Amino acid sequence: MLRIASVSVLYGHTVRLELTNGTTRVLDLLPMLRGPLFRPLVDDIALFRRIEVVHGALSWPSGQDLDPDVLLHTKISRTNALASTGAKVAVSQLEDMVVHIWPSGYDCPHVLVICGSARARVKIGDGEVLQGALPELKLEAVQRWLVTHRSAIALAWVQAVGASETRSAP
Repeated sequence: MLRIASVSVLYGHTVRLELTNGTTRVLDLLPMLRGPLFRPLVDDIALFRRIEVVHGALSWPSGQDLDPDVLLHTKISRTNALASTGAKVAVSQLEDMVVHIWPSGYDCPHVLVICGSARARVKIGDGEVLQGALPELKLEAVQRWLVTHRSAIALAWVQAVGASETRSAP
């Protein structure tokens, strides 16, 4: 049974998990911290940073916990784990948008954002739109999200490009 061996906070609500099978996952836990029970962890980053592993699960001294069976099988964790395959990878659900790593067509690191029928490729580094368009407020939300998660998204890009190049090698 897969469990969490250790946890460290990288930034904001993003953590690095070391798993009992020796793998590592980087997850933004904010989308999972819903409802009044988790509100203190959203509002108080110092409290959130007191996260620890208890019996293979994430836990806080204030009584909240995240079950590893649920946590490790969410869409976010599954898709982050796929980043090393080089495939089109959904790395996050942001409001009503899905953000993908899809390393094709451009040399610069970018994400593909899909919001209903609108699509745009947006540079990870500065939030510039390379192709397509999003409604202005949606683009601003993506740009804020990129600033907050830039290092994790850049790492996912590097892993996806490396895997893609490995797969296409003769």
